[in-house]
Amino acid sequence: MIKDSTFSVFFQELSVFSLDKKTKAGIIELFHLVQFLRKGKGSLLNCLRKLFLFSGLNDMQIGALIARLPAPKRFSKGETIYDDRHFERAIGVFLEGRGAAQSDGVVRGRFVPGATFGAAAVFGAGREYVSRIVAQSDCLVQFLPEAFLRECILNNPVCAENYVAFLSEKIRYLNQKIRQYTAPDTVERVYRYLCALAGPDGKAVLKNLTEVTRLLGMGRTSLYRALGELEQRGRICRDGNLYRIVRKEL
Repeated sequence: MIKDSTFSVFFQELSVFSLDKKTKAGIIELFHLVQFLRKGKGSLLNCLRKLFLFSGLNDMQIGALIARLPAPKRFSKGETIYDDRHFERAIGVFLEGRGAAQSDGVVRGRFVPGATFGAAAVFGAGREYVSRIVAQSDCLVQFLPEAFLRECILNNPVCAENYVAFLSEKIRYLNQKIRQYTAPDTVERVYRYLCALAGPDGKAVLKNLTEVTRLLGMGRTSLYRALGELEQRGRICRDGNLYRIVRKEL
């Protein structure tokens, strides 16, 4: 709840009416939304409407929540947003621009508007962040501080369920990665990697083989040998650096 003088006056005036709890909560949400829009944050509402945390909420509810957020931050191309020692206890959301997650010099993920990062930075005692987030273009990022997330989870059951669903999806993803990197042999490890990388059309592009070999913990020769064997067995088809999964078993 916002603790500024305007809200205090409004709440005092509201308290003289005999209103049920649900009606009073709705009026307070409307107040927050009006204040939010008067601050010129309507465009922020459009950007965050599809954020996982707000799934199932209407615009009035979302506006009332994000009115309490700090102003978005701008980062220049090449600037570090997070690294192992310098990060905020917050989840970041890309509003504009592109970014990438790097670890040991390898790109582990890429971010476009709407993408989030920083889940490993909140609700834990760790003093180091897991990777380096770099702006690949001029960026605008909205941070959701840990205190804001806690308030959403404690006060809104929908937000709480959304956050649990978000973490569950992360766990499923990590389990898939563990299975991918612990395959019994080199050929199977490469095949599982391609399956995980492929889109709905079954196609995967290997642009940087050096990055792939580092991810899978094998040499380039072993990678080429595994790809050749998969193609020979009819499990993949190759066209340059484009690979199509013929028989997806993952």
